Amino acid sequence: MGVEDLLKKSGVMKGNEATRCLETYPTGFDLLNQALLGGGWPKTGLVEISLSKPNCGALRLMMPLLVKLSQEGKWIILINPPHTPLFSEWVREGVILSNVLVIDFPETDEDIEKKYLWAYEQALKFHGCGIALFWCDELAIGKTRRLKLSAESGETLGLILRPSIYRRHPLAASSRLQLDIIPKDPECVEPREYAPLSLKVTHIKGNGAPNKQEYILTV
Repeated sequence: MGVEDLLKKSGVMKGNEATRCLETYPTGFDLLNQALLGGGWPKTGLVEISLSKPNCGALRLMMPLLVKLSQEGKWIILINPPHTPLFSEWVREGVILSNVLVIDFPETDEDIEKKYLWAYEQALKFHGCGIALFWCDELAIGKTRRLKLSAESGETLGLILRPSIYRRHPLAASSRLQLDIIPKDPECVEPREYAPLSLKVTHIKGNGAPNKQEYILTV
């Protein structure tokens, strides 16, 4: 059987056809849409976001998508967030809070990492979930492959947010981004007042080295 015969079979496509078939959500930021494969956040699969500090405006970056998904009746699931989101501002942005679930186990729980990983996997498998965000540290590549399959099974977008020191240990993610705040606040704490925030978004290559392309976004 030649290549031409193989291409006629179902389930086989060229790389450029796979790109065209990638379904995405607009990010709400033109520069970021242009940078991401398919023109936005993938509707299915994993995205890794490396954070220079725990609260570097990641939720602000995702807000246009969170609004869209909640208004479509899809679940937004936050797992082990570094702080309680400022939900009053989420409401002002248009997020429907009845579609938001926060999973935050007590630090005294035994096997807490396994519990969070299990909860994330269940969220990714759940067809009613639009996006599941998981804040964590190191993850074994084998575990992220399993999470990727769960996201594909549930047709869910999974975000893994972790400190940038781990970016040289890439995950099985379709996109990898580095997020830095352009500081007014050197502690990089999520502002309690929703004043405009400037973020630097950088693509990460497979070996963890920053790509030369950087994007400055106001969120």
